[in-house]
Amino acid sequence: MTQNQSCAEHLDSRINETYHPIPSRLSKRGAYGLLAVIFAYGMLGTTMPTPLYSLYQQKYGLTSLIITIIFTVYALGVLLALVFFGRVSDHFGRRPILLAALIMAVTSTLLFIFATNVPILLLARFFSGLGSGLLTGTATAALAELEPTCSTQRASRVATAANLGGLGLGPLIAGFLAQLAPDPTQLVFIVYLIFIFLCIGLIGFLPETVKSPDHKFDVRPRVGVPPSTRLIFIQSALIVFSVFAILGLFSALSSSFLRDTLKEPNLILDGVVVFLLFGIATLAQVGMQKLTSRKAGLTGIITLLAALGLIEVGLSLPSISFFLVGTIIGGLGIGLSFMGSLAAINRIAPPKRRGELVSAFFMVAYAGLTVPVVGVGFLVDVTNFVVGTFILAAILAILLVITLIVLLFSGKTKTA
Repeated sequence: MTQNQSCAEHLDSRINETYHPIPSRLSKRGAYGLLAVIFAYGMLGTTMPTPLYSLYQQKYGLTSLIITIIFTVYALGVLLALVFFGRVSDHFGRRPILLAALIMAVTSTLLFIFATNVPILLLARFFSGLGSGLLTGTATAALAELEPTCSTQRASRVATAANLGGLGLGPLIAGFLAQLAPDPTQLVFIVYLIFIFLCIGLIGFLPETVKSPDHKFDVRPRVGVPPSTRLIFIQSALIVFSVFAILGLFSALSSSFLRDTLKEPNLILDGVVVFLLFGIATLAQVGMQKLTSRKAGLTGIITLLAALGLIEVGLSLPSISFFLVGTIIGGLGIGLSFMGSLAAINRIAPPKRRGELVSAFFMVAYAGLTVPVVGVGFLVDVTNFVVGTFILAAILAILLVITLIVLLFSGKTKTA
């Protein structure tokens, strides 16, 4: 058995039907590393606007509700790409869709550079979401196919590190450039645009891992929850909804938190806070991947509850120390909770319906990234940051406590 055949047998059935690497100018290990870098850099661009939202708010006189809507348009773009174009790289090949994703990123970046009003910002975020959705599915599948030792677990860890690592680095780099360089809402994107063109050129060095693409354009959504999986799905869905709501809250409003409530109007600090959240989440998933899905879920929920309490204390006092400690603990909880819930979904998914179940899982996740954040934006405008975020924290805490009780009860039932 050849190594390529061995790798194919380790892959998900949706991949191995067409998997067959075509030689490139790079070794398999080199192509694998290059793809991980391109993946991380593509995701980096999607969070670069995070520390700039407060600048847009001042520049255009925007309310917190409008800021959250600008943010959530990104999630709608991701959902559209995942639900309707999730399998497009199976039919057209990995390289063309990677190229399409980066072209979306270029379009989004140009719109940010030349933005003069809110509609252009909305369009920029939408294209960013489309590109992110295409890139995530395609790069994750290609990494599994290119992993030198054929280990899907290792490929998953690398994909996670590239995805969340890139998301964390975006605000950090943007915060430094925006704080220390001129034209903060333009230079950040000009620098990013230069290197995204380099990434586009480097795609030509990657091998195409889909043999004889059929070029069928199938956009039928495949979303569903088999009856036998509903209990575990509901538990996992509640967890991931809460996780993405917290991520969305930080990504959309952290800059305003620091400036208006904690009186810390520093764009570098804005970037550092979001970087900590994503960075700790990445380390948690990579470093604690040996935990069972149940242990990861339970630990993650308890950690998230503690983080929500510390963050609200930090906003109420106000205290930057409590806020930062809550952010760090929140990153740990997010990493463990997401890892546990996704592992549970993968464990219970029937092989022939895995795609449908995973798509449903991510639909719930991105609903958590949109609906609660817009609600908080509205509440902040009619009350204040402390009240608005406290209401969301209370709702999320109730959901997490209910999930925790169900997980504990189901565990005792199985033991009995």
